[in-house]
Amino acid sequence: MESITKNRQPEKTLRAMAERAYGPGQVPAASADWVSELGDGWFNVAYRLRLRDGTRVVLKVAPPPGVEVLTYERGAMATELAALRLIREHTAVPVPAVHFADRSRELCDADYFFMDYVDADNLGITGPALPAAERDAYHEAVGAANRELNLIRGPAFGPLTGVADCTRPVSSTTNTAWASASRSATTLAQRRALPRPRREPPSLLPGGGFCFPARSCSIFCFLCCSP
Repeated sequence: MESITKNRQPEKTLRAMAERAYGPGQVPAASADWVSELGDGWFNVAYRLRLRDGTRVVLKVAPPPGVEVLTYERGAMATELAALRLIREHTAVPVPAVHFADRSRELCDADYFFMDYVDADNLGITGPALPAAERDAYHEAVGAANRELNLIRGPAFGPLTGVADCTRPVSSTTNTAWASASRSATTLAQRRALPRPRREPPSLLPGGGFCFPARSCSIFCFLCCSP
């Protein structure tokens, strides 16, 4: 999938990243066919790397700093790392182990990290072709994992990494959280001269706001739509 957020790196930089993460003894020979891009993602660029000892790992690189993203996408890699850590510490849901993360911006203009490579198909792509019973079993397993994730409770709606990291506000209720998210999306659309929606977001209607009751929230329930 093509996106302006994909921060592709030259092979020399990829080698330097691998060396920093795993040491010079794990960097493949110059002529080796050791890296390929994983193309299904929408946001970060991801590479599959084969280290000198044959171990396969994944490298993810965040978007370059000059690319305009949605407000909730700011600091998305830090949020992803925080989410992986929370899941690993508080649930039995399997997640890839993070081997190394670098936020120094010394080797490239963005954050990056290495993690386990999972040799599997993407259910979102292969699912429609599966037999119905097999597809239903996978969906049931995903639902069970999602239920366990939703048992991790958070104190508020907002970035997992805190306000300072992502410059996003923290909200105590769904009302204020959705209203803030709606304002952020509308502001970006106006700045980019995008067509107005057919129906105004509720938070922008006269006397508007959302009618969701205040409630406790899963730590992940606002992960992808927080302002």
